[in-house]
Amino acid sequence: MLSAGRLLRVIGGGLAGVALLELALQGLGLGLGLLDAQRRGPGGGDFTVLCLGACYTLGLGLPADQSYPALLEDALRDHHPGLDARVVNGGVRGKNIDHFSANIEALLDAHQPDVVVVNINRRLDGSAEALAAAQAPPAPRPWDALVLPRLVGLVLHPPAPGGTPAPAAEGTLSARVRATEQRPDDPAAWAALATALIERDELGPALAAWHTHLALSPDPRPAQHMRLFGLLVGTGDFAGAAETLALVRQRWPDFAQALARRSAQKRRETARADTDMVLREAIDEARVAIVRGGPAELARAAGLLEGALARDPDTAEAWSLLAFLRWTAGETLDPADALGARAALVQDADVAHGLRAGSVADADAARDTMETLLALHIARIAAAAEARGARVVLENLSTLPAQQAALARIAAGRDLPLVDLQGGILAHPDRRRLFHSAQHLRLSADGNHWIADQIHAQLDAEELVP
Repeated sequence: MLSAGRLLRVIGGGLAGVALLELALQGLGLGLGLLDAQRRGPGGGDFTVLCLGACYTLGLGLPADQSYPALLEDALRDHHPGLDARVVNGGVRGKNIDHFSANIEALLDAHQPDVVVVNINRRLDGSAEALAAAQAPPAPRPWDALVLPRLVGLVLHPPAPGGTPAPAAEGTLSARVRATEQRPDDPAAWAALATALIERDELGPALAAWHTHLALSPDPRPAQHMRLFGLLVGTGDFAGAAETLALVRQRWPDFAQALARRSAQKRRETARADTDMVLREAIDEARVAIVRGGPAELARAAGLLEGALARDPDTAEAWSLLAFLRWTAGETLDPADALGARAALVQDADVAHGLRAGSVADADAARDTMETLLALHIARIAAAAEARGARVVLENLSTLPAQQAALARIAAGRDLPLVDLQGGILAHPDRRRLFHSAQHLRLSADGNHWIADQIHAQLDAEELVP
C-alpha cells in the first residue's frame, strides 16, 4: 500500500507529465490538426462548410440527399475537381440564430468548418432575459485552450466514419421500416412508420403507409380517418380529403364534439412554456369547425387559420388547411405565393419584426430590439468563427421585410457576405418551380438546387473555396 508521501509524489509526477505533454502539443500544433482530420472523416478534408438554420436548411419534405447542404456539397465537388469538400447539415427544426449563437463555440469545435453559412429567419426571443444573455455571452475559460482534453475526448468518443453521425430520427425510421418488413400484416407497425415519416415531413410516403394501416385495420375509428384527411390535405389531394371528411361526417355525426374535447385535453396535458398554446388552440378549433361543416363554420375556420398565420406565418399545417378551404370555395392558394402572402397576413407588431408574440409591446421598441438582437447574435458567431479561422456567410431565407433591411445593414457593417435568397425567390421568373407542388412553405428539389447554386456562387465570388 502506498504511503501518503509516495502517493503525492506519484500524483505530482503524473501532473508534471501531463503538463509537459500539453506544452509539447501546443508547441508543435499537432493536437488540433489531428482533431480536425478526425472530425472531417477518413482522409481528412480540404474544405468544410457548416450550414445552420431551421426547416429550409434541414430540407423538410424531401429526402436528406435533396437538402440544399447535400446539393451544395455536390456542387463544390463538381465545380472544384480534386477538392475534398464536405458540407455539414446543422439544421435544427424551429430554431433561429439565437439558438445557434448560444451554441456556436461547441458547433465550431465539433465540425471545424472553414465557412459557416447562417440562416436568419423570423423567430427571435425579444424578452429582457434573452436580450441580457445575448449582450453577455459566456466568457472563455482558461482550460478551453488546452489541447490534451480535446484529444482525450476524441479517443473516448471518436466521430462516425464519414463525418457527422446520422440523426437519431434516421435510426427510428430504419427500425420502423424493418418492423413493417418483419410484420407486414400488423397495422400498428404501419401506423408507427407513418408517424415517423410525418415527423420528417415526408408526407407522400407517410400517406402510403397510413393507407396500408387503414386497410389492415378491421374497423378504423374516426380519428384514424382524420389522420388520413390531414395527410391528404398536406399532400394536396383536396378531392380525396373532401371525400374522407364527408365519410367522417356521415358515419360519426357527433365526432366534432369528441374531437373538441380530446384536443382540449391534449393541450392541457402537453402544455409547455415554450409552446404558443394560443396558436395550437386556433388550429385545433379550426379543425373542429371544418369537421362540423356548413358555411358559417367553414368561414370561422378560415378566420382562425388566418389568425394562426398572423401569429406564426411559418405554420405549415395552417397553410395547408387554409388552402383546402380555399379549394372548397372554388379558389386557389398558390404555394409559390406563400412567402408574399404570409407577410400580408402579419398584423401584430411583435410578429412583424420577428419577435415572439408579447415580448415587446411597442412597435418602435420591437424594431429596435430585433435589430439589436440580430447584431449581438451575429457578432458572437463572427467572433467565435474568426477565433477559429472560419468565415461567416449569412443568408436570409424566411426573413420578414424589416429583418431584411436590418440584416443588410449589419452584414455591411461587419463586412460579412449576405446571400439574398429571399429577394432572389421573390424576383424569380418561375417561383412555382422552386416550391413543393403540394406542401405549402416547403421547397422542391429544384428550389433546393437553386439555393445550393446561389450559395456556391457567393462562396466563389468571395474566394472562400480553395
